[in-house]
Amino acid sequence: MEFDKPATSADSVKLKRRQGACEVEYIDTAHQKFYKYLVLYWTKYKTDQEAFVSRYLALVQSPGFGKSRLLREVSNMAKTNGGDSGISR
Repeated sequence: MEFDKPATSADSVKLKRRQGACEVEYIDTAHQKFYKYLVLYWTKYKTDQEAFVSRYLALVQSPGFGKSRLLREVSNMAKTNGGDSGISR
C-alpha cells in the first residue's frame, strides 16, 4: 500500500486480516521468552552500563513472521507485570 495512492478494496482486506490476526489468542511462548530476555538485558544494563554500546535491541526477521505481534504481546506483559523491569508500554 503506497501513501500517495488511494486505498483499494484489496488494501482494506489486508488491513482487516492484520487486525484480526492481533485479536486472536497468542498461542506461542516466544513473547514470554523475549520478555524474560528484555528484563535480563535491562537488569544487566542497570548494573553495568559501560559494558553496553547502547540500551537498544534490534528485532530483525523477514516480513510476515510476527514481529509486531510479538512486540504487542510483550507490551501487554510489561503493562501487566510492570514493576522495576524497566520495560513499559
